[in-house]
Amino acid sequence: MEGKLPEELDAALQQLTERCIAGRATVEEQLEGAENLCSAYWGALETLIGQTGTRAVFRRAVSMARRKHALLSSLEVMDECIDIRRLGESLQGEGPDRSRAVLVGLMEELVQVVYGLLGPVLMPVLQEAEEKLEERAQCSGGGKEDL
Repeated sequence: MEGKLPEELDAALQQLTERCIAGRATVEEQLEGAENLCSAYWGALETLIGQTGTRAVFRRAVSMARRKHALLSSLEVMDECIDIRRLGESLQGEGPDRSRAVLVGLMEELVQVVYGLLGPVLMPVLQEAEEKLEERAQCSGGGKEDL
């Protein structure tokens, strides 16, 4: 990430990405985790900045992530998430290590963009996203200890 997140935010981000993406064994599981995390972030952000603002934040994050990961060149922002189907097509043939790096990088860019806009308000957004994931029983378990 470009800027340095406060330690507490960085730890929360690392915990969520580990649980939803990095701790997953296959590309398909990582994509599912990324979709769940993306949807949870979207829902949490939309309550603060509305649908138009949330879409703009996601577009900016995707644009920033494309600069670092060529595999994201065709990625689009849809209503309430990124285009997971297109993302899956981009990652087709890539191994779990490569897809993990790309997906975690995308989520880090998203959080960095949101932090740049909202600053200290980001922690409640991460907490709300985590609560949404728990309510839906998404991204539970699946950590590296399960590999």
